[in-house]
Amino acid sequence: MGAQKGDDLARARLHIVLDHPYFAAAILQLPMRGTHDHAAAALIACDGRRMLYNHDAIAALDTPAVRLYLLHILMHILLDH
Repeated sequence: MGAQKGDDLARARLHIVLDHPYFAAAILQLPMRGTHDHAAAALIACDGRRMLYNHDAIAALDTPAVRLYLLHILMHILLDH
């Protein structure tokens, strides 16, 4: 199941690149770091420049849900929230 976690995230990023070319450059340059620390990121968090995701929480989601969360975080970063 360890490979599955990274595959879901990679698959979701690929879907964004293919389906939303406007966001392709931004999502491909978005620094991402995984953690198992629920206090640091219960699901996905960002500091305005990079994304932190929880391995276990991402593994529990399907690809469309991961894609939605990635786009959500990306918009926070692009809109400087």
